[in-house]
Amino acid sequence: MQATKLLRTELEWLNMGFHGLIDDMTDEEWTARPVPGLNLPGYTLWHVARTPDFIVQTGLRHMPEVITQERWASCGSLTTPGFGIGLSLVEADALAYAVKRKDVSAYADAVLAEVIAWLDTLSDDDLDTVPAWHSYIAEYPQYNVPGIVNAPEDPIWDYLLGTCGFHVRGHLTEVAIIKQEVRQGTTVAVSESTTEEPSTLVTVTAPASSSRRRRWPWGQRDPQR
Repeated sequence: MQATKLLRTELEWLNMGFHGLIDDMTDEEWTARPVPGLNLPGYTLWHVARTPDFIVQTGLRHMPEVITQERWASCGSLTTPGFGIGLSLVEADALAYAVKRKDVSAYADAVLAEVIAWLDTLSDDDLDTVPAWHSYIAEYPQYNVPGIVNAPEDPIWDYLLGTCGFHVRGHLTEVAIIKQEVRQGTTVAVSESTTEEPSTLVTVTAPASSSRRRRWPWGQRDPQR
């Protein structure tokens, strides 16, 4: 199997998992917090939808993000600048309550379609290209935060497999556990009128990229890298 096709399959399966969580999610599940300080599922799924848009369109392609299209202009908090890094817990909670599930769902599908259309134009060798990540994101103040501006510049495949793949999969697992706990009656939703003080912690992790450039871990590639 070609590496590009494998990545396409991975992204499509993640989107299916995303819909398996959001399509029948209730308001209670959308705002449940079984552990103090944990992000609400509504915020996390918004972050999951935003991540590949930022990573691929801004960081890898240097193209306008899907979220900047006119169709999303009336969707309020869906278009919150950035993709979550640096938000306080209170801000993340407010976003979860404000954003609409149908908008997050439709946006995630639009991002997938854009990413797949681009991925289908690439060869396996193209995936070894190292984009000018730092110069691309420097144009956007919302991304000039620690963890993004100082991230290493790695091959395209690393961002797709790491941040858009493993990172997203981890968040989907997190939401699936919360959803299950709500349905089993072991957790409750938080109040919209929370007075919790802003957290000093970053509420989501930075792009999951390697500390050094690597080659594809299969095939006849340069064994010295």
